[in-house]
Amino acid sequence: MAAHQSGSTHPLVADFIAHRPLLQRVACRWMGDRDLAEDVVQEACMKLMQGTPPPGVRQPVAYCMRVVQHLCIDHLRRRQSERQLIH
Repeated sequence: MAAHQSGSTHPLVADFIAHRPLLQRVACRWMGDRDLAEDVVQEACMKLMQGTPPPGVRQPVAYCMRVVQHLCIDHLRRRQSERQLIH
């Protein structure tokens, strides 16, 4: 949360960091693998740090969860496509 206080990081990133254990559990449920879930959560954090957050986010934790869920879906789709190419 210190990053939020310094003004160098958007509040969404501070919320993400504060709720990272919850976001990791959500990703783990989607991915079925703790290591893959950690990769997705890390990617979500990077996206939030690099991008411009949408204006008017009223529920930042829900928004962060949505970002994680969408990345999980993307990873699962990619994995399914890769399996189809191999078989």
